[in-house]
Amino acid sequence: MDKAELVQIACAMCSTTDVAHDFFHALRVLGNAEAIQAEEGGDIDVLTPAALFHDVVIYPKNHPDSPRAPQESANRVWVILEEAGYPAEKTEMVRSAIVQCSWGKAPPDFLEGRILQDADRLEATGVHAVMRTFASAGQMGMTFYHPSDPFCGKRAPDSMEWALDLFFTRLLKVKERVHTYTARRMAEEREAFLYIFLAELKRDLGI
Repeated sequence: MDKAELVQIACAMCSTTDVAHDFFHALRVLGNAEAIQAEEGGDIDVLTPAALFHDVVIYPKNHPDSPRAPQESANRVWVILEEAGYPAEKTEMVRSAIVQCSWGKAPPDFLEGRILQDADRLEATGVHAVMRTFASAGQMGMTFYHPSDPFCGKRAPDSMEWALDLFFTRLLKVKERVHTYTARRMAEEREAFLYIFLAELKRDLGI
């Protein structure tokens, strides 16, 4: 099964209702993974399906089943790759990488897992991260920002209540949470836009 076939299957399987975790998100994660792999090494035959299928099962972040999504995604890709005759050892690495990919998971214990986690985390900083943050907030019925303290000056961030708070719990922390030099460099470049965005918002709010 080549890359084109995997892309076609992923396109049919990825969410069409959650734009923060749709097929185009999967393609961007794959692009990130390929950029990291080109400098850091790793098995592209593991990274390609892992990136394309890591979010084929997705729930809103405030849904009780959300923690199950990585395991369910891994189970689905296992079936696809096994039926396609993918090498068993690579299929297991794909499954493990997806299970360990989420933001709250510990660093994976193998290179491809760390690259996938980095590639996905890069989607949590920069321009796309801003779009994804507010898209998810709308899906969950959240408010853009706290009315009296939007930048968490005197309160702890609550990113399940106020969309902008995710900047302070996640978007501005990505470069500290990636594992490879290449991903860290990419995160630093993307993070610069976040400070521009926040500065413009402060100006608009007269703060």
